[in-house]
Amino acid sequence: GADLGLRIGSRFKMVKTNVIDFAELASANATANDVDGDGGERSMMGITSFAASSDELTTLAVGTSRGLVYKFNRFGTTPKPPRYFSPLAAGRGGGGGIGASPVLGLAFSPHDPAALLTCHADGTICLYRTSQPSPVQKWVTGAGSGAIVQVMWSPSDPTAFFALDGSSQLSRWRVGEGASSFVPEETHHLGLTTGGVTHPATSLSVNYPQEAQAREGKGQQIFLSAAYANGEAAVFIVNDS
Repeated sequence: GADLGLRIGSRFKMVKTNVIDFAELASANATANDVDGDGGERSMMGITSFAASSDELTTLAVGTSRGLVYKFNRFGTTPKPPRYFSPLAAGRGGGGGIGASPVLGLAFSPHDPAALLTCHADGTICLYRTSQPSPVQKWVTGAGSGAIVQVMWSPSDPTAFFALDGSSQLSRWRVGEGASSFVPEETHHLGLTTGGVTHPATSLSVNYPQEAQAREGKGQQIFLSAAYANGEAAVFIVNDS
């Protein structure tokens, strides 16, 4: 592939290994995506999110404005299943997912490369096994803002994940069977107020310095960094429990 590296002597180098031609995907799905049930035209399907699996970064997932998630690998071949369907619009357009709520975020589990979370503009979160086209678990969060803008797996607990909604509400959820998995374990408001104006959190990142904490004899904690619409950032400490 094309060399995207920096100048000679630089410390980092990027090499392009694969190009995803989304125009080709949209064309291949033109019948389902561009014509509604009344024969009218719909807007073209677009890319909304992207994630790479932890399995040596070979598996790639691309979220779309139509609720579909496409799966690729870096070798240019199409793995099976080639896409994942949201259950929110099953039966429309010849299959679930067509016309479903846009995918706003994707997250592969760092503990299990076959586990993929998606979050949607209508507040729904779905869990997929990468070998199956339909979700194995779904959460309807009832977020006040409607949208869940980001999901992140816990770096220490393979059954827990975090979700951030459009009103800066952070919630921790649990994967698994039973009623307790359908309500958040805890919620926190991450909105930043300066000068009487509240700025929403736009993105999150997580750090888990487990080894360093163990050496210092400290309890295990998760450091959560939030970026805000006004350009500021904040760091929060979450107990690992």
